[in-house]
Amino acid sequence: MKCSYCGKNNKPGAVVCKRCGIALPLDPPAAKPFSDSTELVETGTVIDAEEVRMPDHDNDVKGRKVKLSKKTAAVMACAVLFAVLLTAVIILVAVNAGSIILPGNNSYTVTGDAVIYNGDAVRPDGELTLDAVSSFDGTKVALRVRGGSLYVCSKGAYRLVTGNAKEYTISSGGQYIVFIDDAGLLWSSDVKDESSAPICVSNDAVNSGFAVSPDGKSVLYVKRSDSTLYAYVNGKVREIGQGFEPVSISDGGKYIYCYRLADNSLYYVNKRDKQTFVRSNVNGEVFLNSRHDEIVFSADSGNGITATMVCVRGGEAKEILLSDGAVMPVLPVSARKILSPVSRFLIASCPVKSFDNKLFCGAKLLSYSFKTGAGILAADPAAAKASDNYSKALYVSGGKLYAMNVKSGESDKLADSCAEFTLSSNGRIVWYIDLDNSLHAIKSGSDQLIAHGVDSFTVLPSGREAAFLSGGSLYYNKSGKPAQSYVFEGIDAIATVSDARGHYYKTQDGVWKKLGTGGKRVNLSK
Repeated sequence: MKCSYCGKNNKPGAVVCKRCGIALPLDPPAAKPFSDSTELVETGTVIDAEEVRMPDHDNDVKGRKVKLSKKTAAVMACAVLFAVLLTAVIILVAVNAGSIILPGNNSYTVTGDAVIYNGDAVRPDGELTLDAVSSFDGTKVALRVRGGSLYVCSKGAYRLVTGNAKEYTISSGGQYIVFIDDAGLLWSSDVKDESSAPICVSNDAVNSGFAVSPDGKSVLYVKRSDSTLYAYVNGKVREIGQGFEPVSISDGGKYIYCYRLADNSLYYVNKRDKQTFVRSNVNGEVFLNSRHDEIVFSADSGNGITATMVCVRGGEAKEILLSDGAVMPVLPVSARKILSPVSRFLIASCPVKSFDNKLFCGAKLLSYSFKTGAGILAADPAAAKASDNYSKALYVSGGKLYAMNVKSGESDKLADSCAEFTLSSNGRIVWYIDLDNSLHAIKSGSDQLIAHGVDSFTVLPSGREAAFLSGGSLYYNKSGKPAQSYVFEGIDAIATVSDARGHYYKTQDGVWKKLGTGGKRVNLSK
């Protein structure tokens, strides 16, 4: 079987190429030429499915009266009422939570140098993780090991994508992995189709840095040979223009944002490739919504003044007034912001469908609406986080910890001293470290001192348990009660992380392990 990537002839039935390590298709597709023409070029064939018709029923009952007993009618009425109520609940939940993408069941936990799935560290072929990128819902992960091989992880299993990924990312929806190989060629791999081999997006070397749409079918990149920006959309290639750098592309290539170094400006490009100036002197981090049709960025307005701008679907960029500098979106505590590892800029995809009616934090804590503008909620906040349903937000101002009702904007002080904090996914339990490095837990309005001299801590999504490091030792606390702390002797941990499955710690040799039950009970609050 000939590898479509490097040309090596492999033995029949081979799963990966012996030379380059790339996945081989079970049924090799017919080779199709790739074109880098500026016209739309078909790179695949679409086969129309046969029309499926439902059979006709000649014995349908028409015009026949059916008599029901009172008992049957009552049962049917209750069933209809239950269905109506259930539909109302589903609609209400969809309206309130549908705008935020949160980690799903059996999702992966990604740290800086490890991937954990259902309590176990993922180590393809025993290799340590070099880096990894997760989809919004955490059910798909692109993982590169220290040997340089790139894998895709899904449902507890993993498979090799390529043996030589120089740069890579996974689409925020988790459908495709896009990577640049050692030769500078750009490739796209279908995560769901295990039998497919990666498709060459550009058979000419590209510059480092590219952008991928949420569904992964569209890629924005620059060819090294002509310094031209191209858009690969659903198997077709079109030229955008010279001198541009990729920033973002939406599904179907409908909305494209790019940057031009010559005038330090951000541009919007529509489906007809018309380029529209958005703003000059762009700096700082760029934030995208989950659809990549809204963009939040900071720009220098002169005289040392920084303004934060919002541009929606290529419309006029509007300043978030009253911000007094750069502000960033406040996300739910469980939400996963995807930092692009393949962009020349600081670009973050946020798991919210829209930035409308969201909180922003920077020099000030603001609520922002596309229609009514911004409103100041707090001055000089150090940090802010929201509950998963976005009903409650916590922030630090003047070294004090506050809780705010997002709908009403009313705030209550929780603690007089706070250096670091987090909250449970439902917002009911709060953990924080005060300015004296003491760990606290707040439940039902009661503030409990857990331990002194805490270096770092991590909390389960439920908020009911915490693991923390103090004085070089690893500890665990249950229920936020001082008497429910435990020390694990003989464990040399340097970092901790938690997910819905439990707590994990990192050893001196870089290996992540799950923290078991047990330990010696201690009371560190005294």
